[in-house]
Amino acid sequence: MTKVDSNLLPKVVSYWKEDFISCKRIEFSQTFSKKWEFFVGGIGEIFSKLSKMSPKLDELAEIFVGLQTSADLIYILGKIRDEGRYIKVYSRATGKVYELERGVLKALFKGSELKRYEMEEFRHYLLFPYYLTDKGAVLIPEREFQREYPKAWGYVKENEEKLRSREGGKMNHSEWYAFGRHQNLDCHEQPKIMTQVLAQRAPLKITNFHATWCGAVRRMGDLYVH
Repeated sequence: MTKVDSNLLPKVVSYWKEDFISCKRIEFSQTFSKKWEFFVGGIGEIFSKLSKMSPKLDELAEIFVGLQTSADLIYILGKIRDEGRYIKVYSRATGKVYELERGVLKALFKGSELKRYEMEEFRHYLLFPYYLTDKGAVLIPEREFQREYPKAWGYVKENEEKLRSREGGKMNHSEWYAFGRHQNLDCHEQPKIMTQVLAQRAPLKITNFHATWCGAVRRMGDLYVH
């Protein structure tokens, strides 16, 4: 903690109040809504009208967030060349080039790469240590991983210490090579609309690629959101 001279404190408070803090009045009834969205002035009127419009996006489709590996430097690999059974990739975690089995890699878009109206060629692969089943994504058992994908397993073992130390050591267990978060792993290969989590515009892309840290909208029933 930084100690502040008591003589300077009034000047600091005045500086923040004048340049960074704006005080407005809101109706007390707004605090009873499920979502706290405090907008005032002209912007408040616009958002008030939007909130009353129907249907809303979450009434038409399922919205989910992108992948959260907690070790992107290891799992997200730069695309170099497709060599058939193997794919040559670059790892930022080790600074090395590898040939890994195609069966354990997924084409990937990063949220920062999404642009409106464009279908660019993907530039990354995701090391995906899961099987997709009717019941969801299942982590590939260690022995099976080693037998079916020996090159990829060798790369994972090379990074074992870093993977086990993730999240303050919480990943130091038998499933140490799993992603940090398991939500929505079985959603990404479906046709969907992807967008960035935080964006000033709407960079939307229709794709069935995997994605990191993106908001995504997928089909619900027979309905697509346009």
